[in-house]
Amino acid sequence: MSTHPTTDPGSAPDRAGPGDHAGPAAGTGRSDQGSDWSADWSALTRDIVFDRIWSRPGLTTRERRLVTVALLAASGEEPAARFHLRAGLDEGIDADDFYELVAHTAVYAGWATGGRGIGWLRSVVAGSEADR
Repeated sequence: MSTHPTTDPGSAPDRAGPGDHAGPAAGTGRSDQGSDWSADWSALTRDIVFDRIWSRPGLTTRERRLVTVALLAASGEEPAARFHLRAGLDEGIDADDFYELVAHTAVYAGWATGGRGIGWLRSVVAGSEADR
């Protein structure tokens, strides 16, 4: 079981991971089952995404983080993209590398997508500088 704080949302109780808020219970109005579903969804995310996929030997964590941010930016998934931008910066990926990634992604995923991604990056970087 993974315990890396930036790749395992379950290891840091004060930090939810991407997808933790949008489990199958969203909008069902069934709070009794919804809490069970949310816990199950978080466990699935941790077990499948982080313990199985992120730990595979084919790519480094840096490579996975860059690919993940590009895909999330291209699909407009802001909360998850911000999570992975923050985690990447915490792991030592330079903000300029993320900028180049977003600029490259914009060519293939749409110029507006790139603009949105730059905004997310700017916001995350500003937040990290404020934390220091």
